[in-house]
Amino acid sequence: MQRSRAGSLLKPETLVKLHTPSDGGNYACGWVVVKRSWAGGNALMHNGSNLMWYAVMWLAPEKNFSVVVATNIAGPGAEQGCDEVAAAMIQHWLAK
Repeated sequence: MQRSRAGSLLKPETLVKLHTPSDGGNYACGWVVVKRSWAGGNALMHNGSNLMWYAVMWLAPEKNFSVVVATNIAGPGAEQGCDEVAAAMIQHWLAK
């Protein structure tokens, strides 16, 4: 995992703890942790809705990269659309 930058709010070991599943699974403090080649190792994903909005975010800590996509509608179409946009942005910037 990339080291924290000077002036960061969290210590590097705190970031590691927050992004590491504690039970050997794939869930770490609100993040789904999965290996992705475009991320250079672990990628972290979080998504959700308040039934009126939907958002998804992907982090690639080793690449110092993140994508956040949100829409002011919810439901399966919003989820699919946001996922497709996130995938397109990841492909554009990282999967070269």
